[in-house]
Amino acid sequence: MSNPFIPQYYAQKEGLLNLLQFKAYHRYQPDDDKPFSFEYVISLISSVVTQENGIKATFEDGTAIFVGFDGSYIRYNRLGQKQSSRKAGSLTGMSFQNFHVNINIYGKAISLERFVAVCRDIINDTLLVNYSDLTANVMDGSGSLETADYLQIPYNLEFDNIEWCSKSKNAAHGQKIKKLYEITGHVYRFSAEDDELDRLMNCGDNQAIADYCENNLPKVR
Repeated sequence: MSNPFIPQYYAQKEGLLNLLQFKAYHRYQPDDDKPFSFEYVISLISSVVTQENGIKATFEDGTAIFVGFDGSYIRYNRLGQKQSSRKAGSLTGMSFQNFHVNINIYGKAISLERFVAVCRDIINDTLLVNYSDLTANVMDGSGSLETADYLQIPYNLEFDNIEWCSKSKNAAHGQKIKKLYEITGHVYRFSAEDDELDRLMNCGDNQAIADYCENNLPKVR
């Protein structure tokens, strides 16, 4: 199965796995003096379901985490009781790295967009063997609190707004989305892998850039 949100060179290099295959590959005990890897933490998930406004991941020990597409979250204990929560827009109890919101899972800080993206891969049976070279890119720029505030848009972790890309492409995307806003006065959702947009921006023809955005990209605001 293909996955439009994973660059094809990664999918071809590593192949795509379902959750059982992923578990078999990563089920090892990390060294005691090292934190769990992202892949090992994800291998502890037993199931993921979509809900009306987010996803809920249940772990093998019976605990669960709900992450809303608006950036809210709820932790559940083994009895299914609410343990803690965060409302959308609230910064209480959250950690940050470069203006991205992290959630702590078994001692591993994972950004909300990265967690939602890998849960989408679990649902679609399109897990990669390894995610260390990839970043979850929020295509309308709202994954960064600083960028979302600059663009005046809400947090949006909907599946079709998140893609996997290289770290360098992710960093460039954040700069490009601000530049497009300065050029067009609008916020557009676009892929970090959009080569045609890169070409136009390198040429510096603002009218051609504006026309391309208006005719080809979903407008957010």
